[in-house]
Amino acid sequence: MVGQNRMPFYQEVAHIPLLVYHPDFRKNAGERRKSLTQTPDVMPTLLDIHGLAKPATVTGQSLLPLLAEDESQRRAMIYGMFGGATNVVDGRYTYFRYPKDIKNQNLWEYTLMPTHAYSFFAPSEFENASLVRSFAFLRGYPVLKLPAGMDARRIPIPSGGFEDAHTALYDIQTDPGQHAPLDEPATESRLAGEMVTLMRGSEAPSEAFERLDLPVG
Repeated sequence: MVGQNRMPFYQEVAHIPLLVYHPDFRKNAGERRKSLTQTPDVMPTLLDIHGLAKPATVTGQSLLPLLAEDESQRRAMIYGMFGGATNVVDGRYTYFRYPKDIKNQNLWEYTLMPTHAYSFFAPSEFENASLVRSFAFLRGYPVLKLPAGMDARRIPIPSGGFEDAHTALYDIQTDPGQHAPLDEPATESRLAGEMVTLMRGSEAPSEAFERLDLPVG
């Protein structure tokens, strides 16, 4: 199930250990940090090590300041898989938000390399495709916008076969195994707000909000 990405992104799947060694911070060896980090932080960290500024379009943060002191760089992070839940974590809670009908979604793919893992897109997959220039981070370059049918190979199985595909909230400090979903509307509302803010910052297209019943503007 893990190999097919069918299950929700529990901590065992999504929380990737990160080990950092830097000779300038030997006195901090063996310390742990609570600040939220993501793989996009690796590139700006390497640039920072070499004294180079990150590009303006990069949203990741250098991790070097965290080696000196554990200060939070972000309130929350989003993560997930195409066609599945959009998830958000703030260090205390993790929130999985699924569309109400996961088998019938308005899904589109944006790409200039229309290939699956082992084959090119079929001619039928280009039906209703268009070129769009709606992403600022692409600096004016157009990309193909293609409808993602549920029978395409980009979905785990034709029926949209995600396991336990229901919206859920967990306290990962008191329930690290994520066995007991919480019923806390205020916390869920706050995390949904963080999700919206982060999706807007990532230039998520309007249908990404609509499929999750989130406000677009």
